[in-house]
Amino acid sequence: YLCPSFFEVIDPEVALKACQEVLLKVQLQNREVSGKDGDKQGCTSQRDPRPSARPESSLMPSASSSSSSKQSWLLRLFESKLFDVSMAISYLYKSKEPGVQAYIGNRLFSFLDSEVDFYLPQLLNMYVHMDTEVGDAIRPYLIHRCRGSITFSLLTAWLLGAYSSDMHISTQRHSRGTKLRKLILSDELKPELKSDAEVFVSPSRRTHQRSKSDATTASSGPGSGLRRTGSNPKVEAVHEEPDRLRPQREFVKSLLCIGKRLATLPTKEQKTQRLISELSLLNHKLPARVWLPTAEHQHHVCRIPHTQAVVLNSKDKAEAQTSSSDNISQFSVDSITSLESKEPVFIAAGDIRRRLSENLAHTPTTFRRDPEDPSAVALKEPWEEKVRRIREASPYGHLLNWRLLSVIVKCGDDLRQELLAYQVLRQLQSIWQQERVPLWIKPYKILVMSSDSGMIEPVLNAVSLHQVRKQSQLSLLDYFLQEHGSFTTEAFLTAQRNFVQSCAGYSLICYLLQVKDRHNGNILLDSEGHIIHIDFGFILSSSPRNLGFETSAFKLTSEFVDVMGGLDGDMFIYYKMLMLQGLIAARKHMEKVLQIVEIMQQGSHLPCFHGSSTIRGLKERFHMSLTEEQLQLLVEQLVDGSMRSITTKLYDSFQYVTNGIM
Repeated sequence: YLCPSFFEVIDPEVALKACQEVLLKVQLQNREVSGKDGDKQGCTSQRDPRPSARPESSLMPSASSSSSSKQSWLLRLFESKLFDVSMAISYLYKSKEPGVQAYIGNRLFSFLDSEVDFYLPQLLNMYVHMDTEVGDAIRPYLIHRCRGSITFSLLTAWLLGAYSSDMHISTQRHSRGTKLRKLILSDELKPELKSDAEVFVSPSRRTHQRSKSDATTASSGPGSGLRRTGSNPKVEAVHEEPDRLRPQREFVKSLLCIGKRLATLPTKEQKTQRLISELSLLNHKLPARVWLPTAEHQHHVCRIPHTQAVVLNSKDKAEAQTSSSDNISQFSVDSITSLESKEPVFIAAGDIRRRLSENLAHTPTTFRRDPEDPSAVALKEPWEEKVRRIREASPYGHLLNWRLLSVIVKCGDDLRQELLAYQVLRQLQSIWQQERVPLWIKPYKILVMSSDSGMIEPVLNAVSLHQVRKQSQLSLLDYFLQEHGSFTTEAFLTAQRNFVQSCAGYSLICYLLQVKDRHNGNILLDSEGHIIHIDFGFILSSSPRNLGFETSAFKLTSEFVDVMGGLDGDMFIYYKMLMLQGLIAARKHMEKVLQIVEIMQQGSHLPCFHGSSTIRGLKERFHMSLTEEQLQLLVEQLVDGSMRSITTKLYDSFQYVTNGIM
């Protein structure tokens, strides 16, 4: 068993010698294999026969080090199943020894792609902002993955551009990150075997083919790199070989350009009309070999139901009371997915809208059209109803592998803090699942495309508490009763439990990350009773206008407590118990959370890292020195302080007066 702080106390010299022993062992194995069969090559990775990152002469250990029991023990750790990708990233960041860094760079090849992909922001931030040895250790892995995946290539290029933006312009132009980004976008990293497009759908099982050529040779405007063959939904095959990255780059560029053009229009109605018109024009380039990068499953976009797109409200964070930047749009796409996928391509939204009541049949309420926020009507519509309605009207709806996917395109805002928060939420979600603590949170995927644009995965079947109050004119408890039935029905009890588990989860999230700007427009309620916090633009060291106005640990209003059954109710006691269990579980794995944040602080100018005590403050909020009894008292104090917080009430009042948020 390894304690969370285990890797902070290992002697760096011992670690270096152990890594040297590992590399020497590998070199000896390579020579043995080479001697037996000249056609076979040994390497530390099962995936990629790459050259050694360091000269052999600099890695040879002394005879005395080989006999060291410490390094032999550490060697066993490095080669054991305990050595996961989290430990590898931690060593890569903290170690200053080239031998250790080279070993970790080689070990990256042995992990699952999905495991390393989670830490891609950390890897690229280290590549951009840390010393040459770290970059040299990471580069072979990045090149290898870029050769094999168009999606990975684009994600890497986008993140490299975003993280390089913090550098001085003269330094940025010649930086390691900029050079790698140019190499990727030059499309020189051709796949050694089959590309993503070639293996996407087996020709023998294809029911709807798309030509291999989706790009024209010149790009005269947004979407010009997309070319549809034929004037009807059927797509004919041609045999030209396109640039690998161009179709997807042009598709994404088109979406971002639409968002930027919306920002120039003064009214919501004009923005919506322009959005529908622009997406209709983009449809002329579809179907194409393009996809939504926020989606988990492989697919190709066939069509955008442009009339269903909406413009979302987004008040500027720094000038909340005066400035508005409504250049955020949400739309859906028809897509066809790989028939060879063994897993469901999209989670049925009906699972979210199911009603569990046995004795009451409730019809879900719909919101009336609000001239100030027409998107509320679209977002309130149950997702499975939207899917059914759009599929019936789609020329591709008859295809068995048809799916409807949705995305939010955001322009003029830096999503790097949102991405950081998403990673922390994902890590804590994994920790709580591992420790079997029934806390519920909903991390939604963030895609950073530059320092001022990106895409966000929509939260389906959820509306803001602001819209709930505005449209229903009911208290939160009365709204629960209206939606889920009386206090004793199974539907209400299930929704109440969901509310408590999600409220406890997000209370801990808000406390650990110091999430601010918690008005009712940034808290969603889904159809199962969960609350979902969105907009993590103010975390850690940053707050609206840097005033630090919100002083409570998290938002816990009297309405929340009423839904839980009151201060003396069993569910309120359950809420506090969940918070205690969640904090105990989180601090057992504190290092996994800390490393995500600490690595991203390197070279960053993000507001959340202002000040020198950001990481220290985060670490202190895990309260490693407290006993469980002391932690229980702490939770009681946090809950009591949040319920009684006058600043929460004042901030809600401020948002109502300035922005009309109820």
